[in-house]
Amino acid sequence: MPLAELSTDALLDPAREFDAELASLKGSLAAPDFWHPHSNAADGLGILTALRGECRDLGRICGDGSVGVFGGNDGDLAFFLEAQGLHPSIVDDAATNYNRLAGAYRLKDALRSGVEIRDVDLDGTPYVTGWYDLVFFLDRLFHYKNPYGALERLAQRARYCLLSTRVMRALPEKAFGVREYPMAYLLDAHESGGDSTCTWVFTETGLRRLALRAGWSVVEYASAGNLIDSDPVSGDGVERAFVLLRSGLYG
Repeated sequence: MPLAELSTDALLDPAREFDAELASLKGSLAAPDFWHPHSNAADGLGILTALRGECRDLGRICGDGSVGVFGGNDGDLAFFLEAQGLHPSIVDDAATNYNRLAGAYRLKDALRSGVEIRDVDLDGTPYVTGWYDLVFFLDRLFHYKNPYGALERLAQRARYCLLSTRVMRALPEKAFGVREYPMAYLLDAHESGGDSTCTWVFTETGLRRLALRAGWSVVEYASAGNLIDSDPVSGDGVERAFVLLRSGLYG
């Protein structure tokens, strides 16, 4: 598909078909427990259904097609975007990846793909490799100990960023409304389903200020889930933000 024709509506159905084909391929390559349980292209593109402004014209914000998929799990989204004519890279930290990036490498070989796989720890590296017209940074921000530094490094290397992350309107136990304050809650190791790699949950105001201080402007913002009293820890308090950012530091 030519880049100029890429749009939200044009991609979602092909992504679902691609996921079904890739699931079959995965089954022929390794046992089910080898693969990341939530790695698929359609869910990755689901952010575009919440952001219906500039994201409807994905071809325009993709520029020449250089795309980075950060925290790409097994790389499903990156391999799908390659099939649409883009030039994606998978950028993830092998030390924390579900199968140490072995799944991404196995699919790359099976698909005879040109997708580049970059082992990068945004918490530890002073810079990001590569240059990107667009990065997908989906459900990754709360895994970083230094989200400010991670977003700032991304802003130096990417024109646009599609970001999703958990946000909150109240503190645990709904004790105090905080949506209008630029705050973040530091999770204890047991407070996010036992995943000790989860660290920060921001308020909407905090997330917007973080993006601004790190060199981004917010082009579009939407949220879904608990829009009344979301909090950082409870199962019924989940609210997710979906954001399109434009860099002011690129280059």
